Amino acid sequence: MCIRDRYYSTSNIDVARTVTFTAISLSTLAYVFSIRSLNSTPTWSSITSNVWLLGAVIMGIVLQGIPLFVPYIRDAFLTQHLYVHDWLIVFAEIISVVVFIEISKLLFRRLDTYHR
Repeated sequence: MCIRDRYYSTSNIDVARTVTFTAISLSTLAYVFSIRSLNSTPTWSSITSNVWLLGAVIMGIVLQGIPLFVPYIRDAFLTQHLYVHDWLIVFAEIISVVVFIEISKLLFRRLDTYHR
């Protein structure tokens, strides 16, 4: 919804597409830590315990940044420069996905203990 509002406020489909591309790819990299365990919420020790997963997420962030920050690759991907308010939309989407997953896990844990 925020992305749609961003498009209508700027009338620039390329900016909206870039925000969508960034939000989807970075939220996928963020929620991988939430779905790693269905019984607990992610903590710093659980995030850093799997160095291969952490390395893959860091590599994914770097690869995501290439079409956003390298000018000639930005032109090839048709991405646009994102301003602070665009990044706020991206981070809000990432946080909302992780919070939704954590609330879902909490509800499933409660239902599981209720049905036992």
